[in-house]
Amino acid sequence: MKKIFSVILTFITALTLLSSAVLADRTLPLVVDNAQLLSEDEKFSLENMLTSISEARQIEVAIVTINSTNGKDIMDYADDFYDDYGYGYGVNDDGAMLVVDMGNREYHITTHGLGATYLNDDALYAIEEAFIDDLSDGYYYDAFLTFANECNEQLDSNSSDTDIFSRSGIALVVGFIIALIIVSTMKGKMTTVRAAKNAANYVIAGSLRLTSQSDRYLYSNTIRTPRNTGNSSGGSGSSMHRSSSGRSHGGRGGRF
Repeated sequence: MKKIFSVILTFITALTLLSSAVLADRTLPLVVDNAQLLSEDEKFSLENMLTSISEARQIEVAIVTINSTNGKDIMDYADDFYDDYGYGYGVNDDGAMLVVDMGNREYHITTHGLGATYLNDDALYAIEEAFIDDLSDGYYYDAFLTFANECNEQLDSNSSDTDIFSRSGIALVVGFIIALIIVSTMKGKMTTVRAAKNAANYVIAGSLRLTSQSDRYLYSNTIRTPRNTGNSSGGSGSSMHRSSSGRSHGGRGGRF
């Protein structure tokens, strides 16, 4: 029993640490305006807004503007920027980042962790539709405010349903551990009952006599299941891919 309680204590401690841990490895702000599209006041306001959203949702939301990807694909650039500069909230680096390349007039939203789970393909499409017109027309501050607001709304609506399943999963694990304790306790009290290793132990001596025996083949039953050859990603998150560092990212992008 001491061993079981030790396992439970370790499990509860791990859950506590997991829920409270926040990695402080980000080396750049949430607004990186290398393309100089924003005034200082606009950057300050946008940074405060993104900080509030990130802390409230526990999913980091960031915006980066550049003049060139240096020949790299915009999706790869966004993924690597996110990974290399330590973006993301908590132990799983949950987050979403909009990267706007003014040189090629391209943009990409990269997501990771719970950011990819909550901001699925449908959510990313809704976010894109909300800010793309302002971005195309050169109203960059308005476009970025809309992006931040839409991310907040999508995270609010999509995370509530997923959180129910997360809490249910934790409850199932805790319930399993409690059931294990109860069964182990009951088993420890059953000291007089032992399973017989031979069926003959359950037969009264002399009560059964076999006069003949034979083996007769009756029938066979074969069930065939079609092999799945599809390549669909499935799940509720966005379509996933691997960055150059090997981490899993979701996302969506295009031209403006």
